[in-house]
Amino acid sequence: MKATNYHCSIYKPNQGEKKQLAATLIRLKERLVYKKLKSGKYKTYCCRCNSYHVVSKEELNHIRAAKVCPNCLRKVETGTRQVEKIWDWISVDKPGAYYGYRIMVEWVFGKQPKVVSLKQVLYYNEYEGVTYRNNCVKCMGYHITVTNTNGWRKCVDSTYWGFFYSINLKDNNRYEEPKTKKEYYESICEEFRFFDIKSNQQKLIQNNLFNANQIACILKFNLKTAEDVYKYTPWINKNNLNYHQNKQNLNIYFLDYLSRNKINYVDWIDYEEQCELLGMKLDKPKDFETKHQMFAVVLKAKRNKEYEGRIAKRYKECKQYSYHQGKYNINPFRTPSEIIECGKVLHNCIAQYIERYAKKQTYLFYMKVENEYVAAIEFRGGMIVQARTNFNRKLNTTQKWHLNKWCKQNGWLIRT
Repeated sequence: MKATNYHCSIYKPNQGEKKQLAATLIRLKERLVYKKLKSGKYKTYCCRCNSYHVVSKEELNHIRAAKVCPNCLRKVETGTRQVEKIWDWISVDKPGAYYGYRIMVEWVFGKQPKVVSLKQVLYYNEYEGVTYRNNCVKCMGYHITVTNTNGWRKCVDSTYWGFFYSINLKDNNRYEEPKTKKEYYESICEEFRFFDIKSNQQKLIQNNLFNANQIACILKFNLKTAEDVYKYTPWINKNNLNYHQNKQNLNIYFLDYLSRNKINYVDWIDYEEQCELLGMKLDKPKDFETKHQMFAVVLKAKRNKEYEGRIAKRYKECKQYSYHQGKYNINPFRTPSEIIECGKVLHNCIAQYIERYAKKQTYLFYMKVENEYVAAIEFRGGMIVQARTNFNRKLNTTQKWHLNKWCKQNGWLIRT
């Protein structure tokens, strides 16, 4: 392509600004790296707050379990990789202009991160309102890549900046500021204000390093020691506890049961609710999955039975819309079991609509040919919104002809 001759301003960040750029990229890694020392202790580095510390093996285990930096008290991923080379796209703003760069930052354990490559690839002049690019281009997959433009080119749009991480060089530091434990735990415990936090639990939390999920575990299973928390770390890390309240007060024996049997906490919460609805005492079944599924079937049958009367009334209200021509019939459902049977025959999820049908939130019909289900139909808002045959396929030509005739008979529209 022919070279261009646009005059674009070039800005080279000074050493202090380069340190800020390096700090931004290394902070975004959100990692805490550790290295074993000859003394048996460990030296750690947090990318988020740029701090080195020496900790004992026990303290390191606590950090790895919580995935929280003990200095800035931010979430981190722990690891042992001691060299990082990071490529990225970054932009800075100056009076009247923006500058975009392709940057590489290198970090080696024990040293400070530094910029090893910085090439300006974008320029925006506020007075002109135009963006220019050099040696970069947008590609398929919505990302920027390196290319050879043989000079500066005018961008057809300004969306290039959306791929660049923007920073303000007026900030003196790009790392996280340390928090006090009081500030950290106050922000977390606000999520658990619905709990009555006991004094011994408060002391346990204040004297140790825990994340929100671990604290939720302490409160929900009434844990009394840090050892109890760390013992069940693998299960705690695989389950999100802090967004699910227990229906009942539990203890460490329940936690041990869930951990040993590798039971997902969301499934357990569902099981608690099942026991409550069925008036059953919460237990620790030997075969959790089987009992959980059995209760689901029982509750489904119970709900369907509750809807029988309503659906019978719905049938009486809707039977005026029935259709009969030759071997083709379209009728409303008269019982939950009919809806379930239709779903089984047609291999679809119409059974999920039982409650909505019973509560008059939608209309459900079936099409039969010689007494065999061939289609399930949903009518809502003055039109047909669904009409599907086996495995949710569309109606064939003959079935659609009868559907259209039925709709004209009732003055309905079709949206299929």
